[in-house]
Amino acid sequence: MEDSLSDDALTLRNLRGEAQCEVVHVQTLAATKEHVRDFDLVLLDMSLPDSDGFNGFQQLNSLMPEIPILILSGFDDQEIAARALAMGACGYLSKDMITQASLIASIGSALQRKERAAAGQ
Repeated sequence: MEDSLSDDALTLRNLRGEAQCEVVHVQTLAATKEHVRDFDLVLLDMSLPDSDGFNGFQQLNSLMPEIPILILSGFDDQEIAARALAMGACGYLSKDMITQASLIASIGSALQRKERAAAGQ
């Protein structure tokens, strides 16, 4: 979920050639609700036109608690990152610091945790 086309393009470039995935780009929380069953993982921008900060995360997490949410934020703030993780986010990456390796590793880790959780049920 990303409302900035330039940030979305950067994320797609980081995924190109490394991740075997299908990307569904949505720009609002409302649009995500239409695709809720299509996702294995959500990359969530913390600031969207119809949600901001932790409000959007909480809404998404309650709507689809079984889907890992990796937060991509414009803020490199350890307190915000710690709060996001405490609330259930599977990871937190500052957009300014994202590399292809860090994004792929974070996605892989989130999907592995999801598989382990599903196997334990």
